[in-house]
Amino acid sequence: MKFLLGILSVIIGLEGFWSALRNRYLRDKSGWIFVRAERQPLYFWVMTGVFALMVVTGGFLLYLAISEIW
Repeated sequence: MKFLLGILSVIIGLEGFWSALRNRYLRDKSGWIFVRAERQPLYFWVMTGVFALMVVTGGFLLYLAISEIW
């Protein structure tokens, strides 16, 4: 279960983090732009940090799952 949660967290986090850094805006799943770095910088960077935290947490969960197997 840790492995699956880790994979999911890393995938979603990387997708959101890369999209935020590359495009300088965040979209929801329907395609609407809901935050831009120029208009709402604090919210943009907080959400980018949340995506980065998801990647770190997912990596930690993957580490725990793999170390449990060995």
